[in-house]
Amino acid sequence: MAIDKKHALVVALGAAGIFAAVTATTLTPAIGVGPATPAPIHSARNNGPVNLKNGDTTLVKLKLPAGQWLISGKMWADSQANQSTPNTVVGCHLGKGGGALDSSAFNTPKVGGPGGSSAGVIALQAVIRLRSTATISLQCNDFGSNAIAHSAVLSAVG
Repeated sequence: MAIDKKHALVVALGAAGIFAAVTATTLTPAIGVGPATPAPIHSARNNGPVNLKNGDTTLVKLKLPAGQWLISGKMWADSQANQSTPNTVVGCHLGKGGGALDSSAFNTPKVGGPGGSSAGVIALQAVIRLRSTATISLQCNDFGSNAIAHSAVLSAVG
């Protein structure tokens, strides 16, 4: 079956359109003009264990340059063995200077009651715009339950 000139033109334009769409998608970033460049990523980790106390304990710090950042922090904590407290109670925050960018807490009853064990996970996130270099920290506080922090991670994607 022969293709007439009209159909040949449609096939050629379709192929050119697909080429243009693929090229534009791979060479043009979602925002802006020009080739895409990878976003800067900064990360720090403290595997622990770190004994938490009644008061902020800095688990991880990141020094970041000026710019826009998506900050994520995560850690898990469990109770120390043979403590008489009925719950494991931990609060954490992402800090910049004296302020908190995000905060969260857990209060988990111990399996077997006082002297037993329990654990929890805290995940934090914030979007910030830094006008100059700043240090971001992941800080946690134990509220009388003698908890231990593990696997603390702080990441920033610009």
